[in-house]
Amino acid sequence: MLSSDKCYVKLYLCRLSGACVVERRFYRDNLYSAVRITHIHYAKVERGWSYGDDRHNLLEFKYCAVGSLRMWIDGEFYELQTGDAVIVKPGTYHRTEPVEGTTEFFVFHFDVESEQVHSAFQLMDSPLLRLATVDGQLISIPVWVDRFLVEFGDVLAQDSQLSNTASADEGISQSLMLLRVQSRLLEFIGILGQSIVSEAERTATIRVHPTQMNLAREAAYHMEKNIPAEMRIGELADYLGVHRSYLSDCFKKVYGMSPRQYLNNLRVRQAKLLLQDTPYTIEEIAQRMKFSSSAHFCRFFRQTVGLTPGRYRNR
Repeated sequence: MLSSDKCYVKLYLCRLSGACVVERRFYRDNLYSAVRITHIHYAKVERGWSYGDDRHNLLEFKYCAVGSLRMWIDGEFYELQTGDAVIVKPGTYHRTEPVEGTTEFFVFHFDVESEQVHSAFQLMDSPLLRLATVDGQLISIPVWVDRFLVEFGDVLAQDSQLSNTASADEGISQSLMLLRVQSRLLEFIGILGQSIVSEAERTATIRVHPTQMNLAREAAYHMEKNIPAEMRIGELADYLGVHRSYLSDCFKKVYGMSPRQYLNNLRVRQAKLLLQDTPYTIEEIAQRMKFSSSAHFCRFFRQTVGLTPGRYRNR
């Protein structure tokens, strides 16, 4: 136990027999856990291999382990050498040009339900990653990936072969090991997100006044808090006591997108969750999301995601 009483929260519980005091160092009802990690793989490809235009609704981490990768991401060209990595944002068109020689790369896709965490990755000015900085400490991405592959590479390779034939005991062991894999990847996602936020705040303070940053964050918080209610940006500006154009300018400087784009992203993410995790019909989801009609909802969803709600649900 720590010696300082300041580290503890005193909770007074009244009972029939009298009052008792429980001292707790910390307490939280639950920890956030809705993170989806998919399509994790390590691949070796030979000269001439390529991957055509792709666009999906997940964040994608891609690391070049051997050789080089030439990628187009959102219309910009990037060349990854050994040890380089990128994060591709959701909804971004990207493709990989034919490789010039033997190349190896590590990839995983992930989605974070929390809009606050998800928006951290939207702050990236460039998809390129080389070093992560957390609390002033540099974390080498190549070192992290190498350690991960040493620890779990063989396990993941064996799991893909044994999962269908494993005995009960082997199945339990596999599941626990995969839990460790997910835990390590979650830790890495947290490191990357914190590094991106720290860098964004460092650069933003140069070009954005603190009051502008606070205004943008307050606007984002208000939008997140009131989803799925329909909201007009002009009304939000009035609520915050500023002119609409000033709010939009501050918001773009901090988040790299307009308030309307941010709000649309929130509504799309909420709609995706309802489509994936509930039995609601398209009409019911449109009603819950405060759209004027199911046709309006379908049109909005298709324009933003590139798929109809029905096709998205049945993927």
